[in-house]
Amino acid sequence: MARKQTAQSGKSRGRRILGWIGKIFGTLVLTGFLTLLIFLCIFAMYIKSDLSQQVDFSVEGFALDPVSYTHLRAHET
Repeated sequence: MARKQTAQSGKSRGRRILGWIGKIFGTLVLTGFLTLLIFLCIFAMYIKSDLSQQVDFSVEGFALDPVSYTHLRAHET
């Protein structure tokens, strides 16, 4: 009977260890993911604020001419 209890306690200890490893791994993955999101937000703010001032971009030179419905339908086929 003692062997049966030892085998069961060994299984439960193994499950506990795997549970701890899973929790640690999950925590590391979540921490890495959140760090990546913060980095991407900071990078997006940098692009928006710093680089957009350096680029001379104007939409005045771009114009869209109206086209007929028949012309639009021709592109569908």
